[in-house]
Amino acid sequence: MSLKSLDKQHAQRRQTYRAVLDNPFTNEGSLWPHVRDQQQVWELIQTVLLTRCRALADAEVPASEWPLGVTTSFNKIISLLQGEDSNSDQAEEGPLLLLVCNKDRGVSSVMLQQIPLLTYMSPYAVTLVQLPRGALPAIQTQLKSDCPEGLLLTWGGELQSLLTQIATKIDPPHLPWLDHVRFEPTALKLLKTTAPLKKSVEKTGKK
Repeated sequence: MSLKSLDKQHAQRRQTYRAVLDNPFTNEGSLWPHVRDQQQVWELIQTVLLTRCRALADAEVPASEWPLGVTTSFNKIISLLQGEDSNSDQAEEGPLLLLVCNKDRGVSSVMLQQIPLLTYMSPYAVTLVQLPRGALPAIQTQLKSDCPEGLLLTWGGELQSLLTQIATKIDPPHLPWLDHVRFEPTALKLLKTTAPLKKSVEKTGKK
């Protein structure tokens, strides 16, 4: 075998790095809670929640008067999950349900990759459900909204019956590296010592 052919074989290989440790940056796909009987869960969500929202929208009831809170705004959802939104007090009145269309085309996976972590760290009890492919067009039709980021957050007492029906179908979130995280106050201590006194009048040079 000639040196030229050896160089050619060597050139066809490139150096790569493969993760060998489990960490939150290499296993983003496993952060989403597994949904068993996903089609049944999706049908329940359509029947109980989306049909209700469509009826309110068709009746032209203002969103502020709906018996349950609904938003598809990415920024508002993030603020609510973090407890920073002005409607966070309203969210405390009932459970939160976050629906994610992370399998539909046109939905940015980069925008959604931190959603499981934010849901897990939220001060509220949030049920996170990833929907089957094709759910986004149905949500857009029922809500008469674009829902560009593929997120739908709802809250209120009316969701309790729906959550009870789907609770056994959704695995709890599993983020082991955060299970034992706790706040540790900074240990600030002072050491008694001395320092030279500064002279009030600076010495002037000799004339």
